[in-house]
Amino acid sequence: MDAPRERLGVASPLFGAALGVAAFATLGALGGARRGGGEALGLALGGAALAAASTGALTLWLHLINATVRRRHGLRAAVHSAGRGLMLAVPFALLALVADAGMEWDCSGVFAPAALAAALYAMGGEQVRLGGARLRNAIFPGIAALAVGGLWMLLLMLPEML
Repeated sequence: MDAPRERLGVASPLFGAALGVAAFATLGALGGARRGGGEALGLALGGAALAAASTGALTLWLHLINATVRRRHGLRAAVHSAGRGLMLAVPFALLALVADAGMEWDCSGVFAPAALAAALYAMGGEQVRLGGARLRNAIFPGIAALAVGGLWMLLLMLPEML
């Protein structure tokens, strides 16, 4: 017998996703703040785009590989897990702001990949909570976190390479 259908809202996960993308834009801007205004803006836009694209791709992938969750909840489950996962980036951005403003540490390059890994793993964990396979939802977010963390490091080095 199937478990009862959990009611999944969309408004708060979309708000969480917007907050998460804004957090990655903040982390990108902090990465370029000491280099100048143009680079800070470019890294902010690049950080937001990278977070949105990687989260969107993993959301679609998790939706496709979790047939049980897809049958039970539909696309709403994927949107729900993406929003809840991206909300985890907000504390990392706040810590980076405090470290940058209060202690003058340039540490957004460390906080951003950690925030991405936490957000992507949380997306997989949310799929498991909704009935998805445990192993699949741990492996794929981990691979995505490694790849996207590497892309974030390249994004931070891009202005120096040009």
